[in-house]
Amino acid sequence: MTDPVFRLVPADLERLGDRVIKLLGEIFSFSEWIFCPISDHVDGLPPAKLSERQRQRASQALSELKGFWDRIGQQVLIPIRDRSATTKQQTTLGTLVLFRVENSIGPEEAERWLPVLQSWVENRLEILRLKSSFSRPGEIPPYVSLTLEAIYKKEKSSASLLHLLQRPRANADYCSPESVIELCSMLWRHSDPEWLGGNPGEFWILLPGADEKKLSFGLGRLISKARTMRILISKAYGHFVSEPFDISQVREDIHGLERLAEELGTAIFCTSDLKALEDRLGLEGLRSRLDQVKKAVKGSSKCAVAYVRPAPHDLKDVLGPDGVFISGGRDNAFLIRKFGKKSREPDLIRWGNEIQRLCTAAQSTPSTIGIAASYQPAAGPSRAPVAALWAFMHADMLGNGSVAIHDSLTWNVRGDEILSWGDLPGACRSYRRGLKIEPSNTNLLNSLGVCLAELGRTKEAIDAFSRAVNSAPENFMALYNLGGIYFQRGDLGSAEKALKRAYALKPGDLRLAGRMAEVLIESNRAKEALDVLSPFADKPGQPVPGAIFRILGKAYRILNRWQDAKTAWQQAIKNNHEDSESMALLALGYLEETHDRETAVKLGRQAESLGGRSRQVRTVLCRLNKKLNTLEGQN
Repeated sequence: MTDPVFRLVPADLERLGDRVIKLLGEIFSFSEWIFCPISDHVDGLPPAKLSERQRQRASQALSELKGFWDRIGQQVLIPIRDRSATTKQQTTLGTLVLFRVENSIGPEEAERWLPVLQSWVENRLEILRLKSSFSRPGEIPPYVSLTLEAIYKKEKSSASLLHLLQRPRANADYCSPESVIELCSMLWRHSDPEWLGGNPGEFWILLPGADEKKLSFGLGRLISKARTMRILISKAYGHFVSEPFDISQVREDIHGLERLAEELGTAIFCTSDLKALEDRLGLEGLRSRLDQVKKAVKGSSKCAVAYVRPAPHDLKDVLGPDGVFISGGRDNAFLIRKFGKKSREPDLIRWGNEIQRLCTAAQSTPSTIGIAASYQPAAGPSRAPVAALWAFMHADMLGNGSVAIHDSLTWNVRGDEILSWGDLPGACRSYRRGLKIEPSNTNLLNSLGVCLAELGRTKEAIDAFSRAVNSAPENFMALYNLGGIYFQRGDLGSAEKALKRAYALKPGDLRLAGRMAEVLIESNRAKEALDVLSPFADKPGQPVPGAIFRILGKAYRILNRWQDAKTAWQQAIKNNHEDSESMALLALGYLEETHDRETAVKLGRQAESLGGRSRQVRTVLCRLNKKLNTLEGQN
């Protein structure tokens, strides 16, 4: 096997060992066995009882990657080689120890069958690894289950699993597993991502050492990072598997979470997102509860669904013959009203007020209520239960005891939540659906523009922000965002014009000052940029973001104030240890101003490892590398 994706790893001895031994037992006689990964070796040997003389002989044989036959102890030690490497570079992944082997085999015979046995075991491990790694679309590769079982059998802890799906554009190829592993390595720096299997359009990745929080954080940045690497990920799911461990339940949980993500309208979702959502809704077992409500509305041509929290149980007595009350045993409930196909559509606001009146009468305090109907835009009987939950989150945002009917603002709430999970295209779809209801809503237009800008769709983002400004000429965020997207596009005149209008509304805004300063620097007006930023940087006791110091450094450098620029960039890095642009700028400054090649190279490498793929950092690093190459040529 030469494909690096399918190379065996030491852990495969534990993951695939049982299956190999079952096959080996059909052709070779032994009573006990152990696969020992190289990490469990002591002084180069696996845990086996050997005399001192036999230990020396076994150590010599294993160091040469050869098997060892201990006739007296009736045991065989077989090193498992990493055959993906060249013969001279081969190393051992671990050792298979077979106990109570028939001792009638002589030394000469052992020399003949030991290499055969070694190759047979290695071949079976490689074949099993290859076969168990592939799966049909939507199925979990067997190797994923084997990996999780081995982890829990040995460590009894937890594991983070990533499921990525890609849908390449027309005339584009699927990306390779190696590219996906590189992407994951950049997002989860302290993990050693491992490809477990899948098919050309799906990847299952193990993230060792990534806890639930780190899994969620990396997943939120995945789409943006993948886009910079030109990897088209269409869906990404993070599964945090913890005790109690039951592989059947794990498979069910994985499929359940991904089905729920589809219902919620998001392509990015993970275990911690589900837990946070359930906590916010006050629901346990969200998937099963939704299935229960969907079953109740099945067959209805028209229905309305309300989600109520807290919900007194007396409510079920006043719903009437067409009403359904579904409680989860806690302080919440779904209320369902069914209507005939030709029935008049009910007044949802009136229904909500009626529910609120009954709740207040029963418990002396108002409830928070979200309502959606099957006949609303982008809804239907099967989607109404989820829409009611989104409406509840809308109501909850308005304040405890509020009632919200699913509307354009609800789509804004949906988009914001989906955006927080990391699904930029999904958030855009939600904002657009809200705009179909209310085309001039500035919040929706602003939110849509931000997502489009993040996706690199600059022209569409400008259109969204411009529409927001036209709808509300004094909307600060619309003007601020419009100035930013013009700057990103290189239209400095339009950027300055929009930002000046924003400045007239909020002259003391620090973010605006930073953006205006960047425009002025690019317009060769560094002195004006300093005048804009200095009042903020010089205020004692006021925290200043690292980005402001980075911009200050640029202005100082242009004005030939190297020491001030160096201090500003060092402060930016102190504020944010992953500020790759400040590192790259500082590296270039050290080389050009002090000719400190060693420091420049060190900082340049750090910047490249942190964010060398962003346009700004690439530009600075390109200048740095050209100058370094020129110096090398001169020497």
